[in-house]
Amino acid sequence: MANKWRGEIKAKVAGKAHKLKLRFQEIVEIEAQLGKGIFEIAKQFADGKYSAKSVVILLTYGLQGAGHLVDEAELGDKVINNGLAEHVSICVELLSKTLSPLESEDL
Repeated sequence: MANKWRGEIKAKVAGKAHKLKLRFQEIVEIEAQLGKGIFEIAKQFADGKYSAKSVVILLTYGLQGAGHLVDEAELGDKVINNGLAEHVSICVELLSKTLSPLESEDL
């Protein structure tokens, strides 16, 4: 089960249920690979302006942040085969959970 107090989400990635989480190091790596800040990346996803590369990078680092060993190219193939569009909502949820503060009732 995903721990919402730790910024984790649970989602079906490439056909399998996984936990995902972005920690500081994963955010830094995402920013470096995409050449943009995390808030700009989040805005682009919210505006529907994303690429296959950005989806796979977010999923790769989200899985790694939750402790999974992931090969980006292999994951990319699986994401494409399982439907790229359905993975976009996972990225949006992951970014939202990572960047939003806990609500007072959550404490």
